[in-house]
Amino acid sequence: MQKELLKRKYNFKTQFKILRYRVDILLTDYNIIIECDGRYWYTLPGKQKYNKQRDIKIEQEGYKVLRFWDDEIKKHIDWCLKKIKDLILNYEYPNKYFMIDI
Repeated sequence: MQKELLKRKYNFKTQFKILRYRVDILLTDYNIIIECDGRYWYTLPGKQKYNKQRDIKIEQEGYKVLRFWDDEIKKHIDWCLKKIKDLILNYEYPNKYFMIDI
């Protein structure tokens, strides 16, 4: 995912701390968080509930969270990137003006 974001010139930080959590990728220009979930870790008991609560708390801080399975990223990266672009284009960004290369 990081390689593809770099190719498209997105500004991002990895393992960025928000509240008491570390997020996989933060698109700094858009306040979008990308979480890359492995099926093993995500399916551990209680993990889905934990991640849902975590996402709610992070979104309350003004971020949008997108989650992708690791195999989606490996096999369908273009689809993942389209989801990111769609969120950027359709999300209301208060007091933020930007250009995106489509």
